[in-house]
Amino acid sequence: MAETHETPKQRAGFSRRHLTSAAHEEARARYLADDARKRADAAERAEARKSRTPAEQLAMLNERLGNGAGAVRERARLRVPISTPNRK
Repeated sequence: MAETHETPKQRAGFSRRHLTSAAHEEARARYLADDARKRADAAERAEARKSRTPAEQLAMLNERLGNGAGAVRERARLRVPISTPNRK
């Protein structure tokens, strides 16, 4: 059976990219902070999207991508509520 050789960094339990565990912890903290910021930004965009009507969303897509260009599936989903009135 072959004997495995562990490096000191592998025994210490941190990444090979960082020479010390402190460097690893700093990088991890930056990653987690960036991840939290991205999640907050995504939540804001989702709230803004929820507040728009289907017609407003289509207008925004046309403004951003061009009239009828791109976002084919989303445009199809948005056309259904516009063409059929609410039945309550």
